[in-house]
Amino acid sequence: MKRKVIPLFFTLSVCSTFNLWTELKAASIHFSFQQEGIIVEGTVLNSSTGKVLQGVTIVVKASGKSTKTDASGRYRIEIPYKDAVLTFSYIGFQPQQIVAGGRSTLQVSLVEDVKALEDVVVVGYTTQKKRNVVGAVATITTKDLVQSPAANINNMLAGRLPGLVVNQYAGGEPGVDRSELFIRGKSTYGNQSPIVIVDGIERDMSYLAPDEIETVSILKDAAATAPYGIRGANGVIVVTTKRGQSADKATVDFKASYGLNTPAQLPMLLGSADYATLYNEALMNDAKRSGGNIDNLKLFSQDAIDNFRRAKGDNSDGLGYNWDYFDYIFRTAPQHEYNLSIRGGNDIAKYFVMGGYMGQDNNYDHVDLSKYNVSPKFQRYNFRSNIDVNITKNLWVKLNLGARITNRTSPGTSASRLMTLAMTQPPYLPIILEPNSQPSTQGYLLNNPSGLLFGNQIYRFNVLGELTRSGYHTEKNTYLEGSFAAGWNMDFITKGL
Repeated sequence: MKRKVIPLFFTLSVCSTFNLWTELKAASIHFSFQQEGIIVEGTVLNSSTGKVLQGVTIVVKASGKSTKTDASGRYRIEIPYKDAVLTFSYIGFQPQQIVAGGRSTLQVSLVEDVKALEDVVVVGYTTQKKRNVVGAVATITTKDLVQSPAANINNMLAGRLPGLVVNQYAGGEPGVDRSELFIRGKSTYGNQSPIVIVDGIERDMSYLAPDEIETVSILKDAAATAPYGIRGANGVIVVTTKRGQSADKATVDFKASYGLNTPAQLPMLLGSADYATLYNEALMNDAKRSGGNIDNLKLFSQDAIDNFRRAKGDNSDGLGYNWDYFDYIFRTAPQHEYNLSIRGGNDIAKYFVMGGYMGQDNNYDHVDLSKYNVSPKFQRYNFRSNIDVNITKNLWVKLNLGARITNRTSPGTSASRLMTLAMTQPPYLPIILEPNSQPSTQGYLLNNPSGLLFGNQIYRFNVLGELTRSGYHTEKNTYLEGSFAAGWNMDFITKGL
């Protein structure tokens, strides 16, 4: 089950002179009504050379529609209204936003991002400026990562680095959102996944906090991955965490974000009346094909179908049930994250210290009916401390410490199991049987005023039973990672040694 995150951000930065500034990013809602889309087409060129650009991404703002330019630099896209805003973006060029303004043809020239070419990227065990990199390397910074407030850093990278394929294979519950990473598709060596290097050491980056990361680079071809030998055959992901900076004043940053997790897309199922009608048709068609007697079939009566169509759905009016199992199982759940960091230093010592918390709340409904704590929740605590000290003019040392604590609780069932039940249970069957005077039907489920869970010989498993009586999982993990490095500048022998 994929989840959709609707983020609301609040960012507060404080410097040591106690100047406060706040930035509020509010979500905007756009409504558009149209009877027919407008087609916009054109060509995207390099403003410096006049040559066409292939693979430029064009996105219609606030609509989700997108396309790319073909080998001849041409594109064609449908916009919902004449004043829609189109965003053109391409690696190494400055993004550009253009208002369609009722035009059907737009010729666009993108300007090279010269500043980006001066940025430093990590290649192997050293750094280079982008303009000097020969191999295939793509880089993303914290500024881009925090735009996708996911719990797993791997999922934040989806669609943000060319050549990187992100495949989320876990259920999508809080804390169950692991992904596979592939560079330029699946390879043929080993487990096919690229190796991940965090601050020079091979480590898992899944649950690093985005605010402790400086850059993420992917090395895609043989020239870029050569320092890693055969281990780099499937590509390399290089992560560098933030470090201290020489400054007159230390910088304190605090970030708080709040979002809502909700299923991105759920199937629209038939109601009980339509289900019963099609069920009757299926049985009669089978009987006709096999030469059976239609009169012997156990069909829904027309009165029952009419009652289903008039029923409220919960059988409170005695006309029948009409359950939407997906609506019964899932609910919108909040997600919140807080990060506090201090960054500073001078020519002798530099430091970066960060502490963070991220929490995802329960996205299953009705789990509070259990006597156990089965609500799926996930909590993550992150700590980072990077210190650089120049002991002498030529001798330096670095100490990197990273800690992470994760707590997760969940019911004994899984998201895939619940999805299967929701897809296969007929909507006219009850989830809970109403109690009567028989002692055997009283209070089978703790704090459940409605009595027994429904089940029969065909449909033996109950959605509410899976949520509340399948047991529970509790998982706690503590990680502490550290590294120490020392170096001696030997430029006095040979420059660059």
